[in-house]
Amino acid sequence: MLCLRKILPLLALLFICASCHFDQTFTEFRDFSEKGWNRYDTLTFSPEIKETGKYNLFVDTRNNNQYNYQNVWMFISCKQDSGVLFSDTLEVKLADKLGNWFGSGWGSLYELTTPVKNSFTLNQGKHYTFRIVQGMRDYDLKGMESVGFHIEKAQ
Repeated sequence: MLCLRKILPLLALLFICASCHFDQTFTEFRDFSEKGWNRYDTLTFSPEIKETGKYNLFVDTRNNNQYNYQNVWMFISCKQDSGVLFSDTLEVKLADKLGNWFGSGWGSLYELTTPVKNSFTLNQGKHYTFRIVQGMRDYDLKGMESVGFHIEKAQ
């Protein structure tokens, strides 16, 4: 019985680790000060692509209860050595009309993943730069704690 008590937690941990996603090629976050996300802060992400293929691109947001809006508008672009590959406006819906936050949360912090592009071709050896700027009217978006960008291999 004692041996079973030791083995069960280890088996549960092994199961949890096995169910995690290991297909993420790139993940990076930019944290903001207490003032929030300044409208002139350009977030830059430069992943190293190790294998040519199709990838899914995502923006990750982390906000707290001090954020005053249901959404956040962003301008996102992808530049490669040869020029701009895309430039787009993205609306990330953070809460419903009643103020219930989307995504996962713990305490007063909420995280949400939003797709940007699916099956986007990235080539090994090429230099890519992804830039994100907030497109809201506020000078500082108080309550926005960090924004991240991640890339996963498309299935």
